[in-house]
Amino acid sequence: MNAASETFGGTDDSSPGGGITAMLEAVRRRALPMGIAFGAVLAVALLLATFWPATYLATGTILIEQQEIPQDFVRSSVSSFADERVQVISQRVMTSANLLGIIEKFKLYGDDRGGMTREKLVQRMRDDIKLEMISADVLDPRGGGAKKATIAFSVGFESTSPELAARVANDIVSLYLSENLEARLQQVKGSADFLASEAEKMRVRVAELEQRLAEFKQKNYDKLPELGAANLLSGANAAQELRDTDMRIRALEQQIEYLDAQLAQVDPNTLAVSGTGERLMGTADRLKVLRMELSTAQSNYTDKHPIVIGLKQEIAEVESTLAEERAGGNSGSDNPAYIQLTAQRRSAASERDALRGQRGLLQANIVRFQRAQAEMPAVERDYVALVREVQGEQAKYNELRQKQLSAELSQNLETEQKGERFSLIEPPVQPQEPISPNRKAILALGLLFAMGAAVGLMALFEAVDTRVRGRRELMTLVGVPPLAIIPWVAPEIDQQTRRKARLLFAAGTVGSAVAVVLLVHLLVRPLDVLWAVLLRRLGG
Repeated sequence: MNAASETFGGTDDSSPGGGITAMLEAVRRRALPMGIAFGAVLAVALLLATFWPATYLATGTILIEQQEIPQDFVRSSVSSFADERVQVISQRVMTSANLLGIIEKFKLYGDDRGGMTREKLVQRMRDDIKLEMISADVLDPRGGGAKKATIAFSVGFESTSPELAARVANDIVSLYLSENLEARLQQVKGSADFLASEAEKMRVRVAELEQRLAEFKQKNYDKLPELGAANLLSGANAAQELRDTDMRIRALEQQIEYLDAQLAQVDPNTLAVSGTGERLMGTADRLKVLRMELSTAQSNYTDKHPIVIGLKQEIAEVESTLAEERAGGNSGSDNPAYIQLTAQRRSAASERDALRGQRGLLQANIVRFQRAQAEMPAVERDYVALVREVQGEQAKYNELRQKQLSAELSQNLETEQKGERFSLIEPPVQPQEPISPNRKAILALGLLFAMGAAVGLMALFEAVDTRVRGRRELMTLVGVPPLAIIPWVAPEIDQQTRRKARLLFAAGTVGSAVAVVLLVHLLVRPLDVLWAVLLRRLGG
């Protein structure tokens, strides 16, 4: 009995094993398309696993070291976080100029450069550069708790050539190190220069305000608030001195009137005699006698002897009196009493006139003190405002100078590389194993996809096939069991029909192979390149 008769007559697919039997029967019927689908998918996976070019990744690890000198002593002016600085440096490194320079230096993407624009080349280079931050749980020195902190980062480059990947990665790592150093130096230098410029501007400002303050104090020296008590005391003293001066002037005027009355009673030309009848000498005669006594004393004593010193003083006084008498026009008077009264009057008058002048100065000073006291509140207001402005600007200047010194220390810290820095702890080396493709995974996935394609194709053919096979399908269709089963009698297939079947199978196989090759050519790599790779591998 053939297969068809077994299906309808000898096998009841309603039995417990009927489902498995039906599935096996479907597999038997669709073995050819399932085999073609399975082989095609598996062939694609084999081609991908064999000819997909390997990609190598060379990476270098850069450690972010903290500054050597404690921050309590010297604080760096670079205050951004490490990961933020790394991202900023990455932008500086991955500029179009830098990347195009590396591409030109190492002749990267030689096969594809002709058909790629500059922007696509730069973008492909950026895609091939790998940056990964390395973090760790560290103790926060401020809060005391644990936190995530970036302690290092890795930089790598992907290429189909392991040697080229290592060389390019070394260049990129060097760029990171140099850009970090240059960026930190530029930042601290910029901070120091800015603070120096601002400090100089503030110094000039403070000097101008101090000059204004000095000019204000010089202009209002007697109206300053700190001189208020002194002005009051000086005014009181001047008023008291004015009263004393007025009393002295009145006394001198009375003395002059008294001397005038005496002079009116004395004859200028009458010789004066003493009570014993001796003639009283005049000033000139007294000068002559004193000079003779001085000459005698100098012959007996030294110039430092008290007698000699006393005679010299007396001669000086007499000479002064004689000069005054002659200046007063009394040189012709012979009466010593008259001459003496005249000298006394002249001295009193001179003193009175001097006191009058002094009185005018005292009155002017009193007026000045009073005016100063009246204007002092307004002057004090302006003075206090100016002093406050000077003090404020001086405080700002001192603060800027302190910041400038800190910035200069920070600049020295970075110049001597004592601050936070990047250290290359693991340079890029030539990789030994590729990172992609995972050929085992491709083969495993290819096998799974091939099995899925075969089963899926079988299910598709079964779904679109409307023929009824088996007793259960017939019962499902008509709702009643069949009364009898007529065995299937397969007709004899002639030679021509068999030849057509073989041709169709061969055509399907060739078509599948062509489709596989076409997919590889379009999706994986051109066939000429694959052929060259295969020859190189076979030859090596």
